[in-house]
Amino acid sequence: MNREEWIDYYESINGHKPSISEVYEAEKNGDIFVISESSTPLTVESQDYISNHSPNYRKKSAWRSLWNALTFIFSVLWGLVKLAFSLALFIVNIILTIFFFFVRIIGFVFLLSR
Repeated sequence: MNREEWIDYYESINGHKPSISEVYEAEKNGDIFVISESSTPLTVESQDYISNHSPNYRKKSAWRSLWNALTFIFSVLWGLVKLAFSLALFIVNIILTIFFFFVRIIGFVFLLSR
């Protein structure tokens, strides 16, 4: 139900208008269908009310969903590139270590054979 219907229903049961926190709790629990984020409760008599609507009520746009999907894909690809370079550098490090170990052994054997 929308906010006005819920407020009428609340008044008929409890005999008074709901407070701001009660309207907010009903919106948070899903009892009230929130049309837009900028809407405010009808029971507010003071001017110092700050809207506490959750961003979960906002309808996701197609562009936002596309952006989120592309961001996820690129972050996964970037992670795979970093993993591939790390693996390649690790393998090169092992190969160079083995190569220089044998060069040192050969040099030592050459030195002893003189």
